[in-house]
Amino acid sequence: AKTVEGNAGDPDAKFTFIVNLFFEPEITITSIFRPFGNNGGNGAVYDYVGFGGAPDGTISSGDEIELAHGQWIVIKGLPLGSTYEVIEVEADQDGYITESVDETGGFTLEDFRQYARFVNTKNLGELTIKKIVNGISGDKTRKFTFELTLTDAEGREVEGKFAYKGTGVADGEIASGGTVKLADGESIVIHGLPLDSTYKVVELEADEDDYITTVIGDTGTFKVDDFEKSAQFTNTNNRALESDEDIPKTGDPSNTTWLAVFVTSIILLLSLVTADFYLRRKRNTR
Repeated sequence: AKTVEGNAGDPDAKFTFIVNLFFEPEITITSIFRPFGNNGGNGAVYDYVGFGGAPDGTISSGDEIELAHGQWIVIKGLPLGSTYEVIEVEADQDGYITESVDETGGFTLEDFRQYARFVNTKNLGELTIKKIVNGISGDKTRKFTFELTLTDAEGREVEGKFAYKGTGVADGEIASGGTVKLADGESIVIHGLPLDSTYKVVELEADEDDYITTVIGDTGTFKVDDFEKSAQFTNTNNRALESDEDIPKTGDPSNTTWLAVFVTSIILLLSLVTADFYLRRKRNTR
């Protein structure tokens, strides 16, 4: 049975399998495993039934079959006591990682059904570039410009264009050295980036116009086990709050100080007026 997985796996690709069948008619010290029909004949022929779009047919030991994703065959009438070996010719080629289960086995009275499964997985790099705008003065409609650089394992610039899918922006293509504009909440996901290539994303307007720019994941390398990357840029602008710093606010310590000075001045003034009035009255009563 054949399964193809991964973001770059081709479900229509045909993979070739060699089926070897062995039978030991007599177990002796000098006996060896021989392919079916290797007793002077032309080799036994067995019928098989195809599933998932695979055709029916016949097969002998050493023959090849082709299977695509979701296809499998069932070979009928294999003798008990025989063993099998299934080999995928294109295993671990063209960027695929091949894993197999029960590619070898044998048929007994208690275990007469065997399943040989092959899974080919192929992933290429995916890069998400996302923009966030925060702050009381942050303009969530403004477009910010991002430049992408791609280099291969030898440090050379990666050639070609790569398709991306946009959220909040149109889908498109981008090459190394290309740019894309994003506003708050907008993002793109670039597909098909080569494994072992390194990316770098730069925001051209970073830390301008009273914005403070913070970045997560602006550079990285795509690996077989780490092929999904994300570069997030957050611009924060609180300019309106900064411009209000000179305006006294409720609860400001400076307000309390000025109030105390004002009250003290009033008390002193009243004390002076009262004292003057008392002295004048005392002189007039003499």
